[in-house]
Amino acid sequence: MRIDHVLGLPFTAPFPHCKDVLDIGFRHGTGEYLIFTNMDICPQAYFYEALDRLIGRNPEAALVIPRRTISDSYRSPSDLPAMYRKPGSPHEGFDCFVFPRAWVPRLDLGALCLAIPSFDLALIMNLDVLSGFRCRVLWSQFLTFHLGDDKSWSSQSLLNDHNTREALNVAQRLRAQVGELPHRSKLEYAEVWLTRGTPPPCPPPIRIASRLQQKAREFHARWIVRSFRKQAQLPAW
Repeated sequence: MRIDHVLGLPFTAPFPHCKDVLDIGFRHGTGEYLIFTNMDICPQAYFYEALDRLIGRNPEAALVIPRRTISDSYRSPSDLPAMYRKPGSPHEGFDCFVFPRAWVPRLDLGALCLAIPSFDLALIMNLDVLSGFRCRVLWSQFLTFHLGDDKSWSSQSLLNDHNTREALNVAQRLRAQVGELPHRSKLEYAEVWLTRGTPPPCPPPIRIASRLQQKAREFHARWIVRSFRKQAQLPAW
């Protein structure tokens, strides 16, 4: 279903519901994991092999992969070897998600539409809860990239407001479902981002342990990605 049909908009907004698209992947997919990636995101050549290594033997791994942004000067598939070599720059958004396909019926995504901010935060909150608060964000990894950073969605203020409201409703329902949240959960992080609020205080020992754990996971992921880049004879930073 399209979002303009739901909201009765006086203009065409051909953005589908996030849940509808994931349901199609659930019904017609055959793999154990579902990979949802925005249509303008490019995977590195070793993307799927690296994911297989990162997931390992964990039957309930949930990964979120922020892209890196490279120049938008490339115009042809023949430019791909050059694109793969570009380091690009980190991006704060979330546009690639990896999780067990069996989780799709349990996702609470309300009436969030794709191609507009906040659907990603709602999906992260769901994955965090379903994974037992072990969802991993693979910051600054060389796994996906995007050409330029035009932020075409920024002019869709009416739809942005709709998605923000829906994502906050999702957060409220998930909180009611799980009760007390662990410190520094992704659900808490997404709520702070949506409300432009301040993270609640966290005891120093928990905060330090959380940072050390995150650094260890980043190092492990970077080691895996670097090994694949070297195999592909690509720069490994």
